[in-house]
Amino acid sequence: MCTKWNTYKDKEYFSTERLKYQIQFYNNLFKNFNIDKNTTAVEIGAGHGISTEIFVNIFDEYIAVEPNKILYDKLLELKNNKYNNMITINSNFENITIEKVNLLIFTNSFQFIDFNTCLTKVNELLLTNGFLLILLPFIPFEFEHFDNKIEWRKQINNVLKSIISNENYELL
Repeated sequence: MCTKWNTYKDKEYFSTERLKYQIQFYNNLFKNFNIDKNTTAVEIGAGHGISTEIFVNIFDEYIAVEPNKILYDKLLELKNNKYNNMITINSNFENITIEKVNLLIFTNSFQFIDFNTCLTKVNELLLTNGFLLILLPFIPFEFEHFDNKIEWRKQINNVLKSIISNENYELL
C-alpha cells in the first residue's frame, strides 16, 4: 500500500462556511434524483474524513470506508468525536463486504481501484436502481502503479463507459 497517504491526515478539514456550502450543493444534487436523508450511502476512500463531513451531515446512515490504517484512525476519531450516524470500515474497495446500498460515493479514490474487478464489485454493492457518484480530483495524482499514464486513462475511460451503459444503477 502506498505510504504517501500517511501525511494526508494532517490536511485541514473544511471551514464551517465551506462545509455548509458543500452540504447545500450536494443536497440540491441529490434532491434532483429523489435521494433523501433515508438513503444509505457508502463512501469509498474516505481518507481522514474531509468529504465525509459533507455526506454524514446529509444522510441518517453513512458508511465511510478507508484502507489506509493511519487515515482510518483519524476517521474513527472524527466519528467518535462528532458523528454517531457514521459507521467506519477499514478496508479497500475490492474486499469490502456489506449489504447492498442505494448510493456509492467514490471521493477521489476511483482512480486507485482495481479496474478489472470494479464493475463486478459495484454491482455487488449497489441495489438495482441505485446511484453511483464518482468525484475525481481537479489536480491529477502521481500514479506510482501506472508507468504509462496514457494506458491508465484508457482503462479508466473503458470502466466509465461500462458504468454509464449499465442499466442497474445511475451515475450522478
